[in-house]
Amino acid sequence: MKKSILFLLFLLSAATLWSQDHTYGEEKTTMDRWEDELGMMGQVVLNGRTDSIKRIQNEYMRAGFREMLKQKESYRHPFDRLRTISKLMAPDEKFRIYTWTLPLENGEHEFYGFIQIPEEDEFRVVELNDGYRTMENPQFSLGSADNWYGALYYEIRKESYKGDDYYTLLGWNGKDRFSNQKLVEILHFDIADRPRFGKAIIHVDANPRTRFILEYAEDAGMSLRWDKGNKMYVFDHLVPRDGAQPGMYAFYVPDFSYDGLKFEKGTFQLKENIEAKNQRN
Repeated sequence: MKKSILFLLFLLSAATLWSQDHTYGEEKTTMDRWEDELGMMGQVVLNGRTDSIKRIQNEYMRAGFREMLKQKESYRHPFDRLRTISKLMAPDEKFRIYTWTLPLENGEHEFYGFIQIPEEDEFRVVELNDGYRTMENPQFSLGSADNWYGALYYEIRKESYKGDDYYTLLGWNGKDRFSNQKLVEILHFDIADRPRFGKAIIHVDANPRTRFILEYAEDAGMSLRWDKGNKMYVFDHLVPRDGAQPGMYAFYVPDFSYDGLKFEKGTFQLKENIEAKNQRN
């Protein structure tokens, strides 16, 4: 009942905005109106004064996204004014993924997202439910849309091997007020075409990992990106600050050397001491 009321309020708000635009200004397209409304909500979700204000606006925004992403015009609309939301198109255009974060007053973050998948007559919209706080051993766990290791994704690539397709997502998770994370997430689709997160194909030690997570100090800068020259994902090598114990990730910082993950014969293999010019930029 609560969600129905929230969605009704969203539609009324959107209708009001459309009426104002149509009456007083240049006529906008349907996607432009959705974009304006969701963009304003996104700013409140990111910068609202209290957690409760942010969460109320976030519910409006989630409801709006569910409806908007069903519209055919949304799939290729750039949404340039949605500045608080990541929009990534798969390289083969199989899907589009949207993610955003809700920062809390205690320094933690909640994450939200949708996967939009074009089908023959309509769009399938899959909502992602953040479960990273309760996921045990996340670097060795599998996930689904209902148990997603939440992140704000900023890069996507596709890898294929023997008929299997893997979509590699690079993401950021602002874990808490002491540390942040960057991660390499593997997204693939099962036999029923359902999105699955994690695949035990990442080899950085003796035990294959399903996703690769790098955690580092809140006040440190850390890079993880695709390196075109080396044809691999290159990242800062992290070490504890002087006096910190191994495993105390709130004290991990880059040591100005770089490692990488390279896709070889269906797996990602760790490559150490990579030559990466201008990696910091």
